[in-house]
Amino acid sequence: MQLLWRQAALLWRAKGYTLTQATDAMEARFGTNNGYGRSRVSILIKTQCEPCPPEAAEFILSNDEKTGLKVLNAKRWAKFQRELTAILEGDSKAPSAPVDLRELAKEAASLVTDTVRGWLDTAGGTLQAFATQGGALLSGLASKLDSAGSQLDSQNAKLDSTANKLDDVNAKLDGNGVKLDKLNAKLDSNGAKLDTLYKTANNTEALAEVIRAKMDTSEQRRRREHLRIMGAILGVGLLLTCVSRSGTAPTAPAQNVTVNVGQGATDVAGRRVPGRQGDATDPESRSAEQIAGDMGERHPTSEPVMMPHQPFPWQRVAPCPGSSKVMYGGCWYVTEEKAPCPSDQFQEGQKCYVPIHAKEPKSSSETAQPLNPEHH
Repeated sequence: MQLLWRQAALLWRAKGYTLTQATDAMEARFGTNNGYGRSRVSILIKTQCEPCPPEAAEFILSNDEKTGLKVLNAKRWAKFQRELTAILEGDSKAPSAPVDLRELAKEAASLVTDTVRGWLDTAGGTLQAFATQGGALLSGLASKLDSAGSQLDSQNAKLDSTANKLDDVNAKLDGNGVKLDKLNAKLDSNGAKLDTLYKTANNTEALAEVIRAKMDTSEQRRRREHLRIMGAILGVGLLLTCVSRSGTAPTAPAQNVTVNVGQGATDVAGRRVPGRQGDATDPESRSAEQIAGDMGERHPTSEPVMMPHQPFPWQRVAPCPGSSKVMYGGCWYVTEEKAPCPSDQFQEGQKCYVPIHAKEPKSSSETAQPLNPEHH
């Protein structure tokens, strides 16, 4: 806007300033040597066509107390603004306004238009720059999004491949699990069979133990029965001998004749032959207490005789025959007696035993030897 001095005078008068006050304010703002003295400004106003400098025009138009010419008469300034607005809007009362005021209104309208246009141009340029920058940013963002989308697609493909591999591994694990279940079933079946075999073996061992005990008992019973029969036969023979001799003349004494009765022998007088059954030196004809006494172990007859921890000198040692047991290096038969054992047997734990002679006894089928003929 090109503001003339005469138009500037209208403005400061509308704000309540006189010429002197207005020029003093301009000199205070711009200095006294810049051509804003009262006399010079008065001449410029009268010329009707002198333009006002831009700095002076901006100062006069502004109402800011620090940078412009502030309003001294608010009523007059408000009236001036109403008249100026009416002129700009084409009010019917506006023609009575001064010509200078109309020109001022036109200049003001032009100033506003130019200012708004400048603002719009500036804003348009700024908006265009923003749009350009925004477009570039959006293009870069779109490129980045495309790249990110490609990477995501690649990652999805890798994840799909990994998922397929995991499915294959799971399938293999399931197959191995089925195989393991079958193996476990077979192992359980074999374990059950082994348990049955163990039970059968244990039952067989127990049955064999019972059979051995019964065989031992039967053998001992057979031996005792044999001894009783042979003793009875021997007694009858001795009785008949005494009866036959009671009716004859005295004769020379009979020689000692040994009668073989298996594990021992007696003479005609019924005495034991040394080294045979019934003699103190024959271990099988002595009780367990007597044998233990020879080993240095004395026990009262009311207590069981415990098995010695070494074999007797005459006792058979391993290997032992038949169902006999090896105990402390010697061979023993297990009897069916239970602890406490009788005096003719030895006790070890809760079982009773009898020792086995180093020489097997003669067969019980042997009969008594005939007596020697008498000597007269």
